[in-house]
Amino acid sequence: MGKTQNIDKTKFFKDLPNIGNAIANHLHHLGIHFPRHLDASKPFDLDRTICGKVGIPHNSWMQNTYGSTVDFSRVGAPNPRWEDVTLRKAKN
Repeated sequence: MGKTQNIDKTKFFKDLPNIGNAIANHLHHLGIHFPRHLDASKPFDLDRTICGKVGIPHNSWMQNTYGSTVDFSRVGAPNPRWEDVTLRKAKN
């Protein structure tokens, strides 16, 4: 199955652009269980919290991935994780 283009019809994180098993598990570990619940999240906070909970070092690529996923949940348009990094940094 391909990645979704509609957040409202998405039930599983793995159906979102840029999300695989590991990140889906991270989001569940944070207590975020449905893709629609990401729209209130801040990528920087997601990254810092998951780093602290699972003991992995900070990785700017992961923050960008969280950022593209949060953006998708807000506007419904997929965005490669490496685009708009400066804008995403400014939002945090």
